[in-house]
Amino acid sequence: RACENRLVLLLDYDKFDLIKKLLKSRARVVWCTRLARAQDDDEKARIAEQMSARPEAAAVLDLLRQTGERASAKARQSAMEAKIREEARQLRGEVAADVADTGAGAVAAGRKMLEL
Repeated sequence: RACENRLVLLLDYDKFDLIKKLLKSRARVVWCTRLARAQDDDEKARIAEQMSARPEAAAVLDLLRQTGERASAKARQSAMEAKIREEARQLRGEVAADVADTGAGAVAAGRKMLEL
């Protein structure tokens, strides 16, 4: 309750929904902040070990691992999309070069005119 009052004083009453979310998920906030502030991999490993020992923190750790798996899948998908876009640009460049080689008259001759 004291923490809630301090947050209301800091963030003002109009952000009460945010304050409720922060208080509801304070374990996530604490452990994610500790992991983010870790200086090296050894410290992160120690924090992860501490998280595994506590039930509320173990749930946060599991969520972080699941998010990491989804993030890597998204990264693979983004890389694949970028590769496809690059190949499409290269193909368009080759087609544009072929059109330029044949000349503008050949392109115009290939079009059909429809009179209405």
